[in-house]
Amino acid sequence: MKRIPSFRLGGILFGLLFFAVQLFGQILDLQPHQIHFDSPQEAQRFRDWHHDQLSDPVELFFSAGAPQAAAERAALQNFLTNDLVDRLPVAPTFQRLRRAFFREYRAVASFGDALRHREFNCVSSSALTAMVLRRRGERVRVLETPRHIYVEVWRGNSWTRIETTSEGRALFHRKKRRDSWVREISLAELAGLQYFNAGLQALDDGEVARAFDLLGRAHLLYPSPRITDMLRHTAGRLGNTGRQKVLTQKSEAALTDLSRALVALPEDAFIQHSYAAALLQIAESSPDYRRNHQRCAAARREHPFLKTIPEFEQVYADLLLAVAWQALERGDTDAGLHGLAELERELSAHPEWVQPEMAGAVYGLAWATLVQQGQPQAAKELLVQGLGFAPHSESLGRKQKAMLAMSQGPADQLR
Repeated sequence: MKRIPSFRLGGILFGLLFFAVQLFGQILDLQPHQIHFDSPQEAQRFRDWHHDQLSDPVELFFSAGAPQAAAERAALQNFLTNDLVDRLPVAPTFQRLRRAFFREYRAVASFGDALRHREFNCVSSSALTAMVLRRRGERVRVLETPRHIYVEVWRGNSWTRIETTSEGRALFHRKKRRDSWVREISLAELAGLQYFNAGLQALDDGEVARAFDLLGRAHLLYPSPRITDMLRHTAGRLGNTGRQKVLTQKSEAALTDLSRALVALPEDAFIQHSYAAALLQIAESSPDYRRNHQRCAAARREHPFLKTIPEFEQVYADLLLAVAWQALERGDTDAGLHGLAELERELSAHPEWVQPEMAGAVYGLAWATLVQQGQPQAAKELLVQGLGFAPHSESLGRKQKAMLAMSQGPADQLR
């Protein structure tokens, strides 16, 4: 069979110059199965939360690894079950909490870092403070501002702010912060901000794929504008790195990056065409038509936009014809006819995307196979389909004339 022509890959890469990202601000609906997690346990927590089956949002703060999460749960439970916590007033309770878990401030520190290493920031310290005070029955709220998180507790007839990252008497006061906006958030949303901070740190370290995974988890828990915009920004960077890998023939790595990017920017034509180009590179680099067909078919099901890219669909048609040819040559008529049926079903609306020479050869072989098996009616119907893709095929035309002559009886000839 004829190899897939390489000029198609060049055409699709050339087409990338005409597309740009224009999707910021649109609604992004992520699902847990679209995000990469660090462990099965972490993935299960997010699935349970997504389906409203997570009994305690505190679970969203624990580390992904089972041993670390177990140590963190034990540390927190040991503090919560101490009788002194229930009997002490709010201020001494918080001071005990700070001595137990808030020793060294770090701009990026997780809930687990506070419980295991006593390293904290405003997110983890606010989370622990809110959990402990709510267990005592206090009325507590967590507030987000553009650059800070803090906790307020209801005392007497007003809210009193607890600056969990400060020291001394300045911890408790009623003076209002002067922020451009203040938003009350839930513990699950606070957990989202923990992932958001970790994602920003990963970006700062140049780990773009890791940052995308962390920001994806943040978005699942708290799809706020700044988290969504940062996730899309990171997806755009992944799209760029994916395109560079396509240009340097690193197709498998490119697909990994571009698959992630499509989660956040599913309508971005630039990323779509880069993804298609990576698939075409893989198809051109391997003679395994069957495996390449299966991969491209799965990609078309997952990403319907591929059906709108002529260069990809042309190669997909080539793969279908190649797989059908190989099946017919080895005597597997059913598999060969199945491939041609898929070609008819998927590409009959765009016959111009099918190479007529290849179509004529494969349909001609299928016709001969059916005639030999004594199925003239099926052979005739197959010829009609083949001529739809190769209307000027002399070989198929001769076969059609032969079928018509065979079908004419004496009465037909008198007419």
